[in-house]
Amino acid sequence: MTHRVFTDSYIRALKAKEAPYKRSEHAAKGEGRLTVRVLPSGTREFFYRYRVGGLDKTIALGRYDALGRNGRTLKQIGKELRDKRNLQRETGDVKEHLRAKKRRAEVEKRQGSFKQLLDAYVESL
Repeated sequence: MTHRVFTDSYIRALKAKEAPYKRSEHAAKGEGRLTVRVLPSGTREFFYRYRVGGLDKTIALGRYDALGRNGRTLKQIGKELRDKRNLQRETGDVKEHLRAKKRRAEVEKRQGSFKQLLDAYVESL
């Protein structure tokens, strides 16, 4: 097995093919992997792939751009990967944790105080 570590030169050297293909970075057992998908257009997209309860889950980390103008640099993607791995260690399932966090934010956004409710009612009259 190849112990592949992504570098800018390795990512830039990945050539577009007729069909999309993926390459994964080496990771310790039980730790999610950084995966790059190369599209026929030459675009490189990064994902964090991990396993929970026997199911593969994937989270998009962004599109690659060596200069960071139209996408993210490998350094930025690496930071995002470390954040997701840490979140996985803390919560067990990154994707479910992010969904729950989004739902809580939506609920909090809709909530208001009784005074705000009365003020809105009076204003509507």
